[in-house]
Amino acid sequence: SQSAQFSFTLDLSGELCYVSPSVTGVMGYAAQEFQDEFVHLFTDHPANSKLRQAIRLSLSGHQRSPIEAEFFAKDGSMRTLMVALIPVFDGTKKLVAVQGVARDVTRRAATEQSLYYAATHDTLTGLLNRRSFVTRLEEAIQHARRYGTPVSIAVVDVDDFTRINESFGHQEGDAILRHVGQTLKKSLRSEDIVAHSGGDEFCI
Repeated sequence: SQSAQFSFTLDLSGELCYVSPSVTGVMGYAAQEFQDEFVHLFTDHPANSKLRQAIRLSLSGHQRSPIEAEFFAKDGSMRTLMVALIPVFDGTKKLVAVQGVARDVTRRAATEQSLYYAATHDTLTGLLNRRSFVTRLEEAIQHARRYGTPVSIAVVDVDDFTRINESFGHQEGDAILRHVGQTLKKSLRSEDIVAHSGGDEFCI
C-alpha cells in the first residue's frame, strides 16, 4: 500500500534533500525529522554496506536492482526496507539527483527469518537440527581438506534416558534434554558447532 512506502531524493553529494510525508507512516518520523536523522538511522547490519555501495553507484549514474536495508524507526524498532534507487538526468544527460523509493517489508522479512530458523533448528533445544549439522560438517570437512586442518566430531547421549522418561514423564525428559543442550553450548567455543540430532543424542 502507499502508506507502507515513501519516496526520497538524494543530491549529488549523497545528502537526503527530500523525503515524502508518507515516511511518517513507515518510520514514525516527520519528513524533516527523517532528513535530519537520516545518517544516524542505519543499523550495523551487513545489508546496509550494500545500500551504501548502491548509493555510490547511483551517484555515478548506474542503476542496480532494489536491495533490502535496515533502519531504526522512531520508536526504536527496526524496519526492513526494500530500497530502489534511480539516477535522474537532465536534458543534456547530466546526472542531477538520485530518486529513491523505500517500501516497508519488515513483516515479510521477519516471516522469512522465522521460517529459516524453524527449518534449521531443533524446536525442543533451539540447537541446530541434524540436517543443518550435516551441512555444517560437510563444509568443515571441505575446509579441512583444503587447508590441512583437523576436524573433531563427538557424539554425546544421555545415559538411561528411557528410564528418565518412564519414571518421571516426557516433560521432565524434555527439560533434561534442553538443559544438556544449553550446558554443551555454554561449554564450547563460539566457533564450535553443537546440534541435537534426535532422541537423546547430541553431535559436536
